[in-house]
Amino acid sequence: MKFKIGNAMENVGEGIMQIMDNCVNIEILEEKSQMLNKQAAVFQHEAKALNNFYKRERIIVR
Repeated sequence: MKFKIGNAMENVGEGIMQIMDNCVNIEILEEKSQMLNKQAAVFQHEAKALNNFYKRERIIVR
């Protein structure tokens, strides 16, 4: 009986460790997601600026 309880406690401990690892991985993914969102916003801003520049140049060339 003690052996089964020991195994059960060990399994619970391993499960808790896996949950903690998953939480850390989720935090890392959230940070990476925020970084990618910031980069996407910068690219979007640059694309709009380039688009406006080319629109002005096209008007000037005509």
